[in-house]
This record gives sequence, C-alpha cells and structure tokens, in this order.
Amino acid sequence: MFSEKETLIAIIATSGHRTERLFAVALPSVLQQTRPPDLLLIVDDNDDPTEFDKIAERLREVTSPLDIRLLHNTRTHGFSGTGAWNTALYYAAAWGEARPSTLWIAILDDDDAWLPHHLECCSKAIKPDSLAIFGGLGRLHERYSENSRLRDRSLLTVDNFLYGDPGVQGSNMFFRLPELLAIGGFDEELRSSTDRDLMVRFLAAYGAERCEVLPYHTALHYVGRDRTVSTHPIAKLEGLDVFYKKHLWRFTDYTVLLRSLERAVRLFHYPHSREVLAAYCKTQEIIAVAMPLHKSEMCFNRAISSFLEQGGTNRLPILFIGINGAFGAQKEVLAELLTEHPNIVLLEIEGGTAARARNALQRAILEYAPNLYGIARLDADDAFASPTVLASIEAHLTRTGAGALLASNLQVRGNEVVAENRATPQLGEPAYLLERLRRMTLGELSAELPSCNLFVRRAYLRPYPDVPSAEDHWLLVEYLLDQTPNTLCFVPELLHTVYSLEGSVTSHNRSSQAFIETRQQLYRYAQQRLQH
Repeated sequence: MFSEKETLIAIIATSGHRTERLFAVALPSVLQQTRPPDLLLIVDDNDDPTEFDKIAERLREVTSPLDIRLLHNTRTHGFSGTGAWNTALYYAAAWGEARPSTLWIAILDDDDAWLPHHLECCSKAIKPDSLAIFGGLGRLHERYSENSRLRDRSLLTVDNFLYGDPGVQGSNMFFRLPELLAIGGFDEELRSSTDRDLMVRFLAAYGAERCEVLPYHTALHYVGRDRTVSTHPIAKLEGLDVFYKKHLWRFTDYTVLLRSLERAVRLFHYPHSREVLAAYCKTQEIIAVAMPLHKSEMCFNRAISSFLEQGGTNRLPILFIGINGAFGAQKEVLAELLTEHPNIVLLEIEGGTAARARNALQRAILEYAPNLYGIARLDADDAFASPTVLASIEAHLTRTGAGALLASNLQVRGNEVVAENRATPQLGEPAYLLERLRRMTLGELSAELPSCNLFVRRAYLRPYPDVPSAEDHWLLVEYLLDQTPNTLCFVPELLHTVYSLEGSVTSHNRSSQAFIETRQQLYRYAQQRLQH
C-alpha cells in the first residue's frame, strides 16, 4: 500500500507543436486525479523558442493547488521527447533528494490522458518491494478502439519488447525513480522505439517479479494523431536502426528477431531488415539452405513454402537463393517474398555449370555467415518432406557429433511416388556402393543415391566436383570413400526431400547424353579408388 510519506511525481513533456493537445487533453486529466501528484513537471520540447512563454502564460490561467513547474529541455531536443523526459527525471531527483521518501514517476504523453483514478490505482498497487506499476492502456482512434493488450505480468518479458509492444508505452508507465535513473533513464540517441528500449533495459536489469500490472484501464492513448513518432517515417526508421544495433545481441531466440523484423516491415515499411539479419549472421551460427536457380526455373513457390514451414531448430535457418545477375525476371517474381521474409537471402553468383553455381553459392554463404553451422541443399523444383526436417537434422548431429548427415528422399512424378532412395548405412560398404553405382549407369531410379539430402557441417564442407552432370552424386561418393569414423551419419528413416522428376532442369538432365556418361564415369572412378 502506498504510504503518505512517499512522493508521486507526474511528468508531462510537450514535443513538436502539441501544446494544444497538452492543455485540451493531458493537463485536464492530471488536474482531475483523485490522488493528485506532489509535483507536476512540464518540459518544453517545442521547436519554436517562443512556445515556452506561451505555455507559461496559459499555466498562469490554471486554477489548481498543484505544484506545477515549467522547465526548458536542457538535454537532447526533439528525439521523441527523450531529452525532455530525462530533464524532468533529474530535476525530480534533485527536488526529492532531501526528502525522506521514495520517489515515484508517472509519465504522461502530451496527447494522451489518464482516467481520474489512474494515480490512485497505481499508488494503492505499490508493495514494499515494488519497482514499477503498469495500468491498462486503452487505444482510441477516430474509427475504432482497442482494449489494453497488457493483461498480466507474464507479458513483461525482454523478448516481448524486443519483438514489439505488449501494451506498455509512456502514458501507463509508473516507476520508482532510483531504478529508472540506475538504468540511465531514456536513451537520447533514439528517435523512436524509446519506450520499448526503456522496458528492455529495465526488465533485463530487474525482471518482472517486482512489477505490478493493473487488470483494467487507467490510461488512454490516442492513435493516429499528426506528428507522432509512429507516423514520421524518417524518425521511425532511424529509431529502429539504433534499436536493432543496440539490442541485436539480446535476440538469443532467432524467432523473436524474425517476428520483430517482419513486424517492422509490416507496420512501418522498415527497409533495413536484411542488413539487420546480415549483422546477426556475422556473429551467430545459422543453418543455411542453398538453392541455386537456373535460368529456366520459375516455379519455386513449393520449395520456398516448404522452407518457410520449417520450425523447431535452435539455430536460425536462412534460405540462400543463388541467382545469376542476368536473370531479371526471377528477381521480380522473388521481390515480394524477399520483402516479407528477411530469412530469404538473394546472392549473386557466377553462371556456368551446375557444379560451379553450387560452389559459387557455397562460397557466398560462407562469406555472408562466417560462423555457419552447416549447409543443406534444396533445389527449386523439390520440397522439404516435412516442417521438421531441419530440426531433425540438427538434433541428430547434436546427438552423434557427426560432421555430415545423409537422409532419404522420395522421387515423385505428379502425385505418384515412383521411387525412394534411403540413406542406408550400407552405402558406406564398398561392394554395396559399387553395385548401386552400376545400377545408376542403367538409369534405375531406385538405385539413385540420396545425395540431394546431404547436410554438411562447416568444418567438413568441400566443393562439388566440376562435372557436367550428377555433381551431387560425385560429391556424396567423395564423402563415402573418404569417411573416417563419425564423419557421416546415416539416417534412413528421415525423409529430407520430395524430389520432383518433372522440373525443367531435372527433365533436361535426365534426357541429356551427359546424364548416363557422367554416371558411368563416376562408377569407374569409384572402382579405381576402391582398388587402391
């Protein structure tokens, strides 16, 4: 329970030509409080230097017993009111220094309002060890209204504020002053996302256990007014840039980062989500999925959808699409997907054979993500067999410690499964491998190696052999012939890919003379290697 010896301070900061809203909405709601503040600070943060005198003149007309003080903003000007808030915080600290009390700060934006019982409800909710009280915040628009999103203390997590706004902003904040000062107050380098940043730092320092949440509305936020930060695109963009740069290291759960970036794009058209993700990938282990596009491939929606469905991994999965600079039509088709999903990355690679394209994409991925965990392959005309493929691979490699993993696939024509290629451990036996390769030279679908399902950890990556066809089979054979204990993990029960026989590139390859010739060469190569 709030003690009479404790002091409550309300701070109102004007910012950017909203004085009329201050006197029409915010200030009257303070004057109507059933538990009035002990000190009311109004900080002038207007662009017009004459505004201070105008506010002072209007305050002289206010009839109230409150101790009302008008301050100049002596700190950063115009950055979403952060300098004005901090001016008031430090003034309040000096004002209450000699008083034997605990100072509490109630914040109110100049275009919002408190219900008459706001301060009373906040004060009564204070417990001996409380650090913050958050009342419900209703959102009002000319065309709609929205109830408070803040329902209970469980929503007060760092991740929720890294993602977005779970229902705390400015006007429903009520802090004990010493803790607010201890985390540095508001960050004056931010032009937006200032409330989110404050809550991230506060919760990171103190947690939510000593916070109270009022399960009802005590404050009203008016949405859609002119000259707010959210409707100022440059301020919002610059604020988000600083926010992500400052807190990127806190996104230990990559799903929170993806959701946060997708929200920023959706609500504010944030243009730098890819740069943020690229910076994240410079320091974090990621799972790469490599998809080089050929010029004739335009039907890749099924493959990309199967990637976007992947879940349950501990590391961030990123689909890297390798494309030759000349393929402008494909870029146009991909443009919308790239905007909506920052974990789909387009990389320019050199043209040439399929093997050279795969190697160029692999090099580009390593440059993009130096702390890469490993690379999976997904061709544009194929699809992952289930939404848990990457999570299963990650779990198997964690358990076995292997450097690479081979899974299985189905070969389909239309809706018909015409063959399956299992990652049987027998592939590691020379006699069995040679027999499979011999049958491949005869064009038997069931004899094909499950080479498109090879996942390789970074330390075990090697380039694809530069052959005109079957470069994936050649690469797998190299791993099978050179494997040492625990290099390669066989998981026959794990279906990695549904492999389409109807894709344009696949159909062309199977009808080419190089299709059989390369397989014959591979068979002879394996024979020679095993003889030595």
